[in-house]
Amino acid sequence: MESIRVYTEFDIVKFASNFNLGKGTKDDPIVFTLEHKFSRSLELKSCNLHIIFNSYDFNRLEINRCKSITLNKSIINNLVLVKCYESIFSHCKVNYLSLTSSFKNIFESCNINVVSNSFSKGNSFQNLYSDNLNIDKSIYGKNINHYIVALLIIPIVVFNLINVFQLIDPSSDLLFVWLFAIFVVIFITVALGTLILRNLFEMRKYGPNIIT
Repeated sequence: MESIRVYTEFDIVKFASNFNLGKGTKDDPIVFTLEHKFSRSLELKSCNLHIIFNSYDFNRLEINRCKSITLNKSIINNLVLVKCYESIFSHCKVNYLSLTSSFKNIFESCNINVVSNSFSKGNSFQNLYSDNLNIDKSIYGKNINHYIVALLIIPIVVFNLINVFQLIDPSSDLLFVWLFAIFVVIFITVALGTLILRNLFEMRKYGPNIIT
């Protein structure tokens, strides 16, 4: 299995400077074509340059904390967007799309089979084609009830594990185990609850995902 290659903004600038491909601004974007070789498993990380990829074939492409990335006429088996903003995907074929805290991206005339959406809004899907009849529900994402249920499951799982341990060894003193379990449940619940609330507040800045 091919390991994923990570490119930061510094790496992209260094790579582009070898070919005089552009400055990475809106008026002078960096344009990559097939003659510029990249790994088929690629991660773009922490990059705010205007970059265009034309006609690439990626097994996995992860765009992490980036803005203003454009892909044209590309084939992507797994496309993972994490905190990706204002990027454009035009006439791309995507087998699996994962959206996490990603906003105001445009998917134009794309063929997408599967979508997983977590805390992502304000994205536009134009002339979408898919064999998946339920893809609309996936694009609109989960409502808050899904996350509340996830938080409730945590203590249930932990306490059930303690009960199983007690059945295996009834003679053991479980006071310490119970105290530790309660601490773990409180810590995980508070941490995840804070993360969920922060993402929900971020989502309030944007409108719903739109399919046209």
